[in-house]
Amino acid sequence: MVEMPALFKLLNSIPVYTNDPNTVSRGDGFYSDDDWYCTRLKTNIFYSNPSKNHYFEMIFDSPEKIKSANDLCSSFDFSAYNRIGDIGGIPFSQSWVINKIHPKIEFYLTDNDKLSLDKHRISPPFSHSKCSFFEFDVTKDDLNIFKDCILLTMWGVDYHLSDSQFIDLIQKVKSLKKSLLIASVNIDDISQTRRFVSRVSKKISTLRGFSRRIGILRNSNYIHKLSDLAGSKCNCVCKNDFYRFFYIR
Repeated sequence: MVEMPALFKLLNSIPVYTNDPNTVSRGDGFYSDDDWYCTRLKTNIFYSNPSKNHYFEMIFDSPEKIKSANDLCSSFDFSAYNRIGDIGGIPFSQSWVINKIHPKIEFYLTDNDKLSLDKHRISPPFSHSKCSFFEFDVTKDDLNIFKDCILLTMWGVDYHLSDSQFIDLIQKVKSLKKSLLIASVNIDDISQTRRFVSRVSKKISTLRGFSRRIGILRNSNYIHKLSDLAGSKCNCVCKNDFYRFFYIR
């Protein structure tokens, strides 16, 4: 197991819902305005001073991501890979966990936010690790930046992709002869589905919000269907109360 800071104790009090600021618009969805205020405050503190403690305070604001990454490492053999590409993963909390467990793996960490990349690049948790940072937009750029990677990972970015964009990404990964490991919010039982749907129905008329909610509402069968349409095979390699992890090749 990873040696976590004292904040790891927060895992014992993880709520039953998913506090993921990357899935919804401000003041909407799973986050209330107060939730957003607290998250943005911790993020802004990190950006003003990207210290080790501020990074941990920021990523442990969503401790379910840390726990899920640990669960994944118990189910998926990362030791078979020497270089992994992370698609749009700021704040890279999951890749940070994997890197702590498998320090020999080299990571290509990408996002389309240059300022955030610059701050993470100089933050102590990454400054002495085998991590490189690249600006990348999954909806616009080709995947040549990952040509030397064996495995590509995507943590929650599928929420932001339409079905056609998701299929296109899988086909691009396959054309490079790579594999894709994705984390997607777990909505496979009726109580989880009801929780998500009840929270996201208020502003479904907005285009940006609508496209995000389509991603959130994909259950396992639908993800398998999209993988089939892309000509790839999909297997669920890990699942907990928060996320499902799919290996697509």
